[in-house]
Amino acid sequence: MHTPGHSAAPSLKECSQLFGNSEWSPLAAFLAVTEALQMIHHSHHWQTAGHEFYGNHLLFQRLYEGIAPEVDLVGEKLIGLSNDPKLTNYFARVAAVKKFMEKVTKPGLSYLVVSLLAEKVYLELGKELVGSLGNKSPGLENMIAGILDTHESHVYLLQQAVVQQRKSKVAATTGKEQ
Repeated sequence: MHTPGHSAAPSLKECSQLFGNSEWSPLAAFLAVTEALQMIHHSHHWQTAGHEFYGNHLLFQRLYEGIAPEVDLVGEKLIGLSNDPKLTNYFARVAAVKKFMEKVTKPGLSYLVVSLLAEKVYLELGKELVGSLGNKSPGLENMIAGILDTHESHVYLLQQAVVQQRKSKVAATTGKEQ
């Protein structure tokens, strides 16, 4: 499924620069975009409306609640491996959150499509992170792989919701269900 605006994804390197030149800056950037993704889904949980309100409301709740433990996991792993609490600086994290959100939010896109795009970009950034790790920590690689596995499921769920949304729009304009 093509998602509009998908090619505009920020690179992990672009986000990492906000955290300085530490070898752990990419993980700090990943922490920030994980927080951004949670915020996007939580906002959409509140913003959902229309015929599919209840199902989408619960879907977004499932997504944002599932990301909360990932944020903590990534943050604790970052501090444990780097021994550098400055990598969790909230000003740098807010700047990275803003950069991520600006890349995945496009005028005219539904909240479902924005969440889907955000998940796809997040997966790209996660893959970039895994590629940049080298052999720093097998536990870190396993943690990231588990997180990315979960987000592949998020993409599937959101794709199904987008398809349903499109079917509902067609039915509303034509009077026929597909």
